[in-house]
Amino acid sequence: MEFDDYKADLYKAWHHRIQRVCWFFTAVVFITEVAMFFVFINSKTSPVLPGPFILQRVILPSLINIVISVIVSFIFYNRRLSTSKKNWSGCMALMVISSNIAISHFYFPAVLLLPCVSIFISAIFADKKLINTTALFVGLFSLAAILLWAKENSFMELSLLIANCTVYVIIIVCCYLLSLFIMKSQQQQVDFIFDAYKKQQELIEEMNIEPMTRLYNKTALDSCMKLYIQKFHNKEFTPHLVLLDIDLFKTVNDVYGHNAGDVVLVRLAELIRGKMKGSRRAFRFGGDEMVLLFGPESLEQIKEIVEELRTEFKNTQYDFRPEKPITLSIGIAAYYKGLNEKSWFELVDSTMYKSKTHGRDSVYIA
Repeated sequence: MEFDDYKADLYKAWHHRIQRVCWFFTAVVFITEVAMFFVFINSKTSPVLPGPFILQRVILPSLINIVISVIVSFIFYNRRLSTSKKNWSGCMALMVISSNIAISHFYFPAVLLLPCVSIFISAIFADKKLINTTALFVGLFSLAAILLWAKENSFMELSLLIANCTVYVIIIVCCYLLSLFIMKSQQQQVDFIFDAYKKQQELIEEMNIEPMTRLYNKTALDSCMKLYIQKFHNKEFTPHLVLLDIDLFKTVNDVYGHNAGDVVLVRLAELIRGKMKGSRRAFRFGGDEMVLLFGPESLEQIKEIVEELRTEFKNTQYDFRPEKPITLSIGIAAYYKGLNEKSWFELVDSTMYKSKTHGRDSVYIA
């Protein structure tokens, strides 16, 4: 798994949590207000009028919460949107719902601080711009809720009102500052995980590298073929497998020694590494056989690359054998439905042997 995929999965889990919180707030507030309505309506001293209360405290707030929850649910399940946009959408949705609750139900003093929840949630995504934006809107909506609360409690002494409002503002500011510390801690954790991930990838990479040629080994070939086959079934591209075999390599070892043979192998690996960029992968299968794995490229592009490789290798001169070139026999096989890793390799292997039996130094396509 790539590190970006890891972060995407981590944030996806948080998207689901935020979605559940939005729906939870919506349901709890609706149930609570319906219950409060029956309490107020049965109270002999209650000045509550049924119609306005249901409209202002139940219908309108719940309608807003439901609409926001539905919208953010659609956003989270939209695969075309980036993770960053989903992070922003989730935090803004939670901020709007919690602020809506604070403004609609300001007569419960504790509810005035509910919007601060969205500030802490935004810190999870380690995005300072997101935190600042969320905190700004939370401050504005909370100020509106506090003013409504102060108006409702105008019978209190002015100094007591000012003191209460000041405390609310201080708490909101402290929540913002604390969220910045959480963001910093979260970023440090992400950096730590990323460093550990890189070290792990380097170890895995080194384990999959063949020491002499610095190409991937046979173990890496097996896993990479499985991955490219999966991409084929996902309709991303049609992969191609290329098998290269050095012609009469045993003769080189027998006549000039194994050190000379190693020189030939290293030269071929150098030429291969120079051409296998991007999604292309190169492997030493064993002995003098090299395997190339291509992804999105067309057959024409692959054949052109392979022909260049064959020509450049043939034109290489060696001090131990200046008079006669060393050549390659090459087979190319596209993957098609129904093949597995073994049958795909057998196909390209038989294609390469057609080159061997037809004079060598050539490229054959399955």
